[in-house]
Amino acid sequence: MPTVFPPDYLFLSVFSNYVYLFILFFYLSCIFRFFNLKY
Repeated sequence: MPTVFPPDYLFLSVFSNYVYLFILFFYLSCIFRFFNLKY
């Protein structure tokens, strides 16, 4: 039996993935900025 997801659930999963990537990118940029200031 194929499972059918409602569009809201799909949108939420994609949105959460983008939010996770954005937070990861922000965290990495903060780390690079910290190292640039330190050295």
